[in-house]
Amino acid sequence: MDFSAQKIQRCGIQALRPYRKQAACIVFFTVLLPWAVVIAGVAAVLAIRTDAALPAGKWAGIAAAAWAFLVRAPLRLGVKRWYLEICRPGNLRNPSVFFFFSSVSRYWKAVAAGVLSFGVKAALLLGCSVPGAVSCIVSAVCYRNIAQPLVQSLCLLCLLAGIGLLGCAGALWGKICGKLQWWEWLLARAPSLTISGLWRETADFWKTHKTMLRLIRRRTGWKKALCCLVLPAIWLLPQAHCTVAACLCTLFPPPEPNRTFAPFRPRKIHPSRRKRTILPAQ
Repeated sequence: MDFSAQKIQRCGIQALRPYRKQAACIVFFTVLLPWAVVIAGVAAVLAIRTDAALPAGKWAGIAAAAWAFLVRAPLRLGVKRWYLEICRPGNLRNPSVFFFFSSVSRYWKAVAAGVLSFGVKAALLLGCSVPGAVSCIVSAVCYRNIAQPLVQSLCLLCLLAGIGLLGCAGALWGKICGKLQWWEWLLARAPSLTISGLWRETADFWKTHKTMLRLIRRRTGWKKALCCLVLPAIWLLPQAHCTVAACLCTLFPPPEPNRTFAPFRPRKIHPSRRKRTILPAQ
């Protein structure tokens, strides 16, 4: 299949153009407002006295975790479905970012998928960073407690090796999470998938379209990074997501028309309720 990143990007921006106000609202409620609330909460906890800071921080952490899993996860999937709907060929549906809030089963499936994704990513990060972290801690402790020059020089080398292992762990974790990020798009496209089927579909989708997915992620990665570093560039985030959605709409198979015929039902013929009229005599 012929693929042009510039063409896909133009298609995504063209599809986003009629929905600028909705995209601005999505960016405000999903990016700017959560970060503003987090910063305000941290500032409020730091402003409290020392003896009351720990309970306040505990309740603030519980509230943040509840919001992240109960509100942000379904809303995040709804936003991805919104991008897919506006980039879908035909665009016959009315997109809504609250799609996963409209049904109890879809809502809890989105919550369970968010919890499972967080657990998998945390376990991967922990498993990848353990060797480098252990090497850094052991070398730092030995450097501080042993005063021999040879041992200290070896500890410095081990510390540098541990830092290198941490860098490799971060790169490996980012690569694996780059593969796992497509399950959100697949679940947003087909909410009827089960969790086990979702992971299987994600693996098959990655194996089939590995080259295109890497290319489109590389093309849109600089926009997402710029959004994190420069505040006015936050409006590039909808363009990046629309580019990804436009690419995925070209990779997904077109929806098959429903060719199943409805079963035959005999038409009910009701007797005429008109009053009988007496015909005049011939």
